[in-house]
Amino acid sequence: MKPLREIQGQRLDRPAACLRITGADALPFLQGQVTQELRPGRASSVAYCLLLNQKGKIEADAFILRMSETELWLVSYG
Repeated sequence: MKPLREIQGQRLDRPAACLRITGADALPFLQGQVTQELRPGRASSVAYCLLLNQKGKIEADAFILRMSETELWLVSYG
């Protein structure tokens, strides 16, 4: 399969990490880990964000795909 696109050697058709986060506290939990404000009530949306460590330093960038209020996907290419 031919890659969709490459940026600095990263193939955008094969993410490095793909996490499914579920549960009633999925949104508040993820809000504490990323730089993007994740507002409740906006189902079926995509947001670009930066992932932070416990000290607030940037670890990676990612996309958050909100499937519902209790199911989110975090996809990172780096």
